[in-house]
Amino acid sequence: MIIALTGEKLAGKTTAADYFVHAHKASSYRFSAPLTDILKRLHQENSRANLVQIGTVLRTVFGDDMLARVLYKDLQNNNLNELHIVDGMRYMAEYEVLRSLPDFTLVYITASLEERYNRIKDRVEKADEVNMSFNEFSRRESDATEAGIVDLSKIASHIIENNSSLEDFYAKLEELL
Repeated sequence: MIIALTGEKLAGKTTAADYFVHAHKASSYRFSAPLTDILKRLHQENSRANLVQIGTVLRTVFGDDMLARVLYKDLQNNNLNELHIVDGMRYMAEYEVLRSLPDFTLVYITASLEERYNRIKDRVEKADEVNMSFNEFSRRESDATEAGIVDLSKIASHIIENNSSLEDFYAKLEELL
């Protein structure tokens, strides 16, 4: 089974992926991993702004489905009968590439803007989020990388609201299996 996760930043996509890895020994793939690797190799800060910029440039040159094509090949090199989690789908073109994989499902994870902003304090993944104000966080909702998520939410097989406890969230994730 292949579960692709989409949703707004800090909605819980990576938490969901981590849960499946630990609870069900799933393999996990992140759309942002190749971009993070490039930034690291270039000795650049792993910030949301840098990820947006490098992703935009690469998509302009290689197409909006570039990262999906990378993950597609990675997934094909594994046993597709096992559980695989694809974290961070953002574009319809990515969905079009991956949906042809066997037993594929798209899950949209959402949470309120306030809840997602509060999660910044617990996460130190992106350098430019550490001291971000609520107004800046809200403004960044219109980044190019966030625009396609609304379209994906409309075609998702499942929608999970993640506004309460981890236990509640994990129970909702279990219902996917």
